[in-house]
Amino acid sequence: MSALSTLGYYTVDEVAVHATSESCWVLLWDCVYDITKLLVSFPPHAVKSILSVAGKDISHLFEHGRTLGISDLNVREFRVGTASHPITALIAPRSGLRALAFPSRQAPDDRTDKAPLSPWWQDETLIVGRLASKLRKIIVKNVLTGHEHFMEVPSEEILADVRKRYLEFNRQAEDCIWMALTQKNEAGNATLFELDMNSTLEANGIADDTENFNRKRIAFPPFVPVLYLHFTDSSSAQ
Repeated sequence: MSALSTLGYYTVDEVAVHATSESCWVLLWDCVYDITKLLVSFPPHAVKSILSVAGKDISHLFEHGRTLGISDLNVREFRVGTASHPITALIAPRSGLRALAFPSRQAPDDRTDKAPLSPWWQDETLIVGRLASKLRKIIVKNVLTGHEHFMEVPSEEILADVRKRYLEFNRQAEDCIWMALTQKNEAGNATLFELDMNSTLEANGIADDTENFNRKRIAFPPFVPVLYLHFTDSSSAQ
C-alpha cells in the first residue's frame, strides 16, 4: 500500500490557513504539500513570492502534470504559463520553476545528459494529505441533549476521521456509539443502525443525493443525513 493512501483529506479552506512562514502549504493537483522546511533554502525575495501562493492551488503552473502524474513530473518537463503567475518572480536569472525546484543553488544543466536532481514535488515526505474531491453535509446529533451540529466533511473520509473532527466540539464523542437511520420500509418506518467507523458515509449506505438533485433541478435542498450519538455507560454528555 502506498504511503499516500494512508494520509488524511483536507478541504480548500483548511489548506488556506497555512499561508505563513511558520506553516506553508500548497496544493498541487490532489496533493497537499507542506513546504515550510524548504523556505530556509531560498533567498528573502524568493520566500516572499512563495508566500504569495502559500495556502493556494499552484496546479496551473504545471502544464503536463495531469498526463504524467506527480511521480513522473521532472524539472525538464516543467513550463511556466505566463509571467503573470506569482511564482515567476522567483525565476531570474533561471527559467521556469527551477529556483523553486532546486533551492540549494544549482538546477540541472540541460546541455548535459546527466540525470536531473529530484524536485521537491517528487518528495512524498512533503505530502501531508490529499485534497477532498467533494464535501458531504452532515448533522451530528447528541441524543442525550438534543444538540445538533452541522458539518461539511470530505466524502473520502472514514467515519473515524469524521469523529476526530467532531471531537473539537464534543471531547466525549470518542466513547459514543454512532448511529444513523435506515431508509424507510414499505410501512414507512426507519430503524437506527450502528455505523461502521472504518467506512465512509457512502459505504455505510448514506448516499449523497446532491448531484441527483442538481441534475433534476429540484427546488428544495437535498436531505442532510443525521448521525446520532448514543452515549455509553462510560461517557456523559457535555
